[in-house]
Amino acid sequence: MVDFGIAGKTAIVCASSKGLGLGCADALAAVGVNLVMNARTAETLAQAAHTIRDRHGVHVIEAAEGSGGAGGGDRVPRRTGGSSWSAERGAPW
Repeated sequence: MVDFGIAGKTAIVCASSKGLGLGCADALAAVGVNLVMNARTAETLAQAAHTIRDRHGVHVIEAAEGSGGAGGGDRVPRRTGGSSWSAERGAPW
């Protein structure tokens, strides 16, 4: 397997309880990336996070709350103890 140099880093993956989001989360976990998984439905998210933890042994934080609506965009950074950030600056962890 190719070493991308991202093992041990943490990625936020939105809409990650199923579909493409879950596929992205699984692929990142497969190379050792810890995850903050976000979805609207807590039960579905918990099942997906459990599967990824068991399959890959990475640390997963579950943030079951929609990203839309007033103030929704800042919920995940608050849940993870981070601050606002942009892809250009890189994550605060």
